[in-house]
Amino acid sequence: MLGRAVQREKLRLRRDFQMVCPHLTRVGRIPGLALLAALLYPELACLYLHRRHKILRLRRHRWCGHLYYLLSVYLLGNDISPDADIGARVRFPHPVSIVIGGNARIGTRTTVFSHVCIGTNSAARHRYEYPRIGADVYVGTGAIVIGGVAIGRSSVIGAGAVVRSDIPSNVVCVGVPARVLSPSL
Repeated sequence: MLGRAVQREKLRLRRDFQMVCPHLTRVGRIPGLALLAALLYPELACLYLHRRHKILRLRRHRWCGHLYYLLSVYLLGNDISPDADIGARVRFPHPVSIVIGGNARIGTRTTVFSHVCIGTNSAARHRYEYPRIGADVYVGTGAIVIGGVAIGRSSVIGAGAVVRSDIPSNVVCVGVPARVLSPSL
């Protein structure tokens, strides 16, 4: 089971490289090219550091994985938990100050912009609940998604929205607190 999780993360990392820089077809075969590509593309650096941290943590190399976490925090200002399940082809176009906590799940082909917080609502209940974001979701700049909410497929969360309740599929939601504005185009 542990081997499958590592292989899944490696496959997701390969797909991330193919999505961001399709002209680099030999990324997995040439040593050092993956790191070089990650340094040249900040969007890729965010995913690369997170996935390497997760792979090393799954292999029980916690201290080495923690170095990748610290690089992500100090270079990009991102705090992404290794327990977060980030799907393949997720995009972080402006990877600055993104916080993704604990067991949050983000579906494939989701776009998350800068200054976004995806996490739990409170530790007071001694029960942590993390968001579940579906596939093809757009999360605008400065949005906050907290608690055990579910965001449906192909939804749009506007910039600065605070989501504290479930959002259905194919809708646009904006505001504080977030409310459904209209069906998505």
